[in-house]
Amino acid sequence: MQQEIEKLIYAAMIKNESGAGVGASATANQILKSIKPYYQKGSESDKKAILERLNKLKIEPGVSIPLNAEALLSN
Repeated sequence: MQQEIEKLIYAAMIKNESGAGVGASATANQILKSIKPYYQKGSESDKKAILERLNKLKIEPGVSIPLNAEALLSN
């Protein structure tokens, strides 16, 4: 599953790189939208791994993952 998540994150970043920019909220929204089904259907360890990956994205320059990402994925 981690490879699937990485592919989705990469695809969202590439898709938005030329348009809105990687750091735009459109990129973060696309990432959250694409991984939400994996999060909602995942085990507790899957959810933890997804949140850890998002936390790594938060600290990278130019990636604007919202602070309430866990809540957004849970809805």
